Amino acid sequence: MAPNRGILTVDPAGLLPAAVRTRLTAEGFRVVPVGRNPALLTPRQMKGVVAVLACDRTADREVRRLVASALALEPHLPVLLCCPGGEVDPHFAPDPRHRPVGLPLPPDADAILGALRQALAEAPARIRPPQALPTAGPLIPLEVFHEVGKALTSTLQLSEVLNLIADTTSRFVQCEAWSLLLLDERRQELRFEIATGPQGPQVKQFRLKPGEGLAGWVAREGRACLVENAGADPRFAPHVDGATGFATRTILCVPLTSKGKVLGVIELLNKQGGGAFDDRDLTMVSILADYAAIAIENARLYQRAEELAVTDDVTGIHNSRYFHQLLERELQRARRYARPLSVLFIDLDQFKEVNDTHGHQRGSQVLREVAQLLKASIRSVDLIARYGGDEFIVVLPDTDAATAAGLGERLRATVARTEFLAPEGLRLRLTASFGVAAHPDDAQTKEELVRVADQAMYQAKARGGNAVCPLKVPAGRRRPSRRAR
Repeated sequence: MAPNRGILTVDPAGLLPAAVRTRLTAEGFRVVPVGRNPALLTPRQMKGVVAVLACDRTADREVRRLVASALALEPHLPVLLCCPGGEVDPHFAPDPRHRPVGLPLPPDADAILGALRQALAEAPARIRPPQALPTAGPLIPLEVFHEVGKALTSTLQLSEVLNLIADTTSRFVQCEAWSLLLLDERRQELRFEIATGPQGPQVKQFRLKPGEGLAGWVAREGRACLVENAGADPRFAPHVDGATGFATRTILCVPLTSKGKVLGVIELLNKQGGGAFDDRDLTMVSILADYAAIAIENARLYQRAEELAVTDDVTGIHNSRYFHQLLERELQRARRYARPLSVLFIDLDQFKEVNDTHGHQRGSQVLREVAQLLKASIRSVDLIARYGGDEFIVVLPDTDAATAAGLGERLRATVARTEFLAPEGLRLRLTASFGVAAHPDDAQTKEELVRVADQAMYQAKARGGNAVCPLKVPAGRRRPSRRAR
């Protein structure tokens, strides 16, 4: 027997003994273990593989998906399945060509080798010309999976990943409407990121809780489902249809799972032609979902890394690095359109006493409360960042010095009347000093703008704190504005 004949082993639960693998190697086979993620199965890994050996003790959907992925790459391969009593679930493979040969657990080397030799002897009869194949509709061809994988791993921007998923699914899924929902872990709700069909824009306004409707059930359970009659299924939530006028008849819904965690679901509604979705459709969409889940998880990790790079880890607002990047962009925009731009430099008064009296952990909590208080009091177009220590800085686009000083006064009053650490029963009172600087009147560069605002803040400190100050300089030394030149 040629030593390069590979046996792809699908064994996520570790049921295949080392002795069996050793015996297969001794008999001239090359054991090719497959990982848990079917989307990572490549044509190169399948090169020389002549059969699939799977072990499944609990009708594990993961085993089924891994086998389906292998058969999508090499449809003619025989499959041996070690399962309880050797009784193969009739739904394991909808295509009769892929129906596994059942073998009992625990796996026995002699039984496996005997079944393997027989399956390989019959293998030529399994390869039939295309016209002889069942007409239920083919799985996605190998080259399509390859292109989908390349496309979805070509970008780390979540919006681009979602657009690629939308394009791919729309090309290969024949249904009246479909949706992709992602789980917002903080709010514990599913959001419609993609919704196609005539009512798509309306559908995107809805939110579902895990367990709510078929999509919520799939997200909560982490299991796919096929529903032939939506109205008769108790899991179906009709309120979306009621609000949009859509009539759901049949449903196929699969989870988007990465590293054992459900990220969301893909839900298909009403198969074209009026029939019900079948196991072949389920296999196809499940494999697409595996690729999609990897791409979404990678994009989210990249997005999170980018956020951490510009986020202050104590307060949760932007850090000084991001502040300098944004200030430079806003200053360029202000110059281009001849618009004002102001900065507020904020320093908490006597904050050292908070740390000295109540400890640094409570001091950090005060900083978080101040940051969120200030953030809630400014416009969405404004930016607040922690500059360092107990200093904060606010960028105010399209705002002149007088307007910025007015906002500073409101923020000063808000800080002064707020009780901090109230949930802990301390009810601390704080004040803050504010410095104001504006482009083009006070400064022309980013560095000048920050320096002038900082100097103005120290003038507020010199007054005893709890004040808002523009920088007071002799009139002859003030840099003339661009409009005055």
